[in-house]
Amino acid sequence: MLVGGLPEAVEINAGKFGGLCLQAGVYIYCGSARGPGGLRARINRHLRLDKKKHWHYDHIRSHLALTQVWWVDASASECDLCRWIGEAAHASFPLAGFGSSDCVRGCRSHLMFVPSVTNLDAVKFCLSRRTSGFYQIVVDRNLIESVSTFIGADKIEKESE
Repeated sequence: MLVGGLPEAVEINAGKFGGLCLQAGVYIYCGSARGPGGLRARINRHLRLDKKKHWHYDHIRSHLALTQVWWVDASASECDLCRWIGEAAHASFPLAGFGSSDCVRGCRSHLMFVPSVTNLDAVKFCLSRRTSGFYQIVVDRNLIESVSTFIGADKIEKESE
C-alpha cells in the first residue's frame, strides 16, 4: 500500500481517467507484488519518478508526495485491504476502476481518498489487528537508499524468492 499526499488538485491523464480530477488530500493505493522481483521490486518501482508509465498508479505518482509504504503478510488480498481501509478510514473511491481493472471481486477502485491524516492511525490499527503482519516504511523525500534496511525486510526477502 502506498500512502501519499496530494498538495493541490490535479487533472489525471491516463486512458479512461484522462480529464478527471483528484482533490488535494491523502490517498492510499493498494496493490499486489506478485510480479517479477516481488515486493522489493514493486516498492522500488513505485518510489521512482523516472519510469515508463505502465500501471494506473504511475499516472498519479509524479503528483503525490509519498509519505509511507505499508505491506501485510500474504494472507490478505488487495481487495480485503481496500475494504478494511475503506471502513476504518471512512475512505472514498474517487476514480472508479482505478488500479482495479483486473479485480475479480468487483472492487470499486484500489485508490482511496482518506478524509484526514488522523484517519491513518485508525487504518494502521485495523490492519495490524486483521493480519498477522503489518509493516511500514516512512518515506523521506520520496527516496529510500535500500529497502533491505528496515523492519520487516525479512518478509520482502521471502516474498521475492
